[in-house]
Parts: sequence; C-alpha cells; structure tokens
Amino acid sequence: MTTRSIIPQWRAGALAIALGGAGLFLASIDFAINVSLPIIRDSFQTNLVSVQWIIIAYHASRSSLGFAAGGIADRFGLRELFLVGVGSYTIAVGLISLQSDLHGVVVLRALQGVGAGILFTAAPALVTRAFRPSERGTALGITLAAIAVGQIVGTLGGGWLSSNLGWESIFWSRVPIGAAIFAIALIALKPTKTPEVAAV
Repeated sequence: MTTRSIIPQWRAGALAIALGGAGLFLASIDFAINVSLPIIRDSFQTNLVSVQWIIIAYHASRSSLGFAAGGIADRFGLRELFLVGVGSYTIAVGLISLQSDLHGVVVLRALQGVGAGILFTAAPALVTRAFRPSERGTALGITLAAIAVGQIVGTLGGGWLSSNLGWESIFWSRVPIGAAIFAIALIALKPTKTPEVAAV
C-alpha cells in the first residue's frame, strides 16, 4: 500500500469519527431537558404530568424511527440520511426555543426525536463503513464516548442555562452546533450509496 493510498483512508476514518462523534454528542445533550423540567413547568404554568409529554413525544419518535433508519440509508445513502438527521434536529430545537405554547413544544419535540433517532443510527454507521473490521472496535469506542460527554455537558450545562437564561436557551444553544455539523458533513462527505464513506 502506497503512502498516497494511506492518506485518503486515514482522512476518511478521521472524518467519520469526528462527524459521528459530533452527531452523537449533539443528540446526547438532550439530557439537559431532564434538569430543566421544573423551570419549563413554571414557565408554562402547568403541572409536571403535562410537561412530561415533552419527554414522551421525543422518545416515542426517536425509538420508532431507529428500526427504519438503516433501510432508509441503504436506499438513499448514508450521507443523505445523516444530513436529514442533523438538519431536522437543528431545525426542531431552533423552533422549540421560539414556542410560547406547550403543545407546540411537544409537537416539535417529536421532530427532534426523529432527528435524534437518525443520528443514533447513522453516526455509528459512518464509522463502521469507514474502517476495516479489525479497526472498528477502537473507532466505535472513541466515537461512542461522545454520548457520555454529551450527557455530562447536557446535565451540567442545561441546569445552568435554564436557570440563568431561561428554558429556551437549552434549545437555541444547540443550533450553532447542529449548523456547523451540517455544513461540514455537506461539504466533506460525498454522495454515495457504497459501503465506504467517501471524503473530500
């Protein structure tokens, strides 16, 4: 194997880990919602049972899509699926931060759950397809560590944001992150339906 062929392979693997990890980090930040429920309840002047629909709508849509996401990627391409996941998630959190009604938040949380479900499926797939079987365990381990980081950041940061800037901040603060991931993936990943992840 020549040096010329090693560099693109290394770059594709690094890109897959970076984008996959970033996507999982973005989806995992949603732990911020758990510590912010009392503030959201008080803001909408409702009860905790009603506010819990924010979590139910999210997890219902996220879980139901996971079964279909793999087949969608095989049909339309993994890059396209990843972009749809990041895009729908980012649009949803941006719109949620603008809502003044709990029903609007619940509906948009379902859209956010769709995006999260796609990310939890597409992100590991990016890494799996970029590495040989002997390297996938290490690559996936590095990528999946982003989930733990996202949960910690979401829990600690979410409490601070919602207490100091309002519950809306735990949603709009994710928009720049999602937009950056979307832009990088759009530019760096080439459209492909092949098992390999192609990088510029």
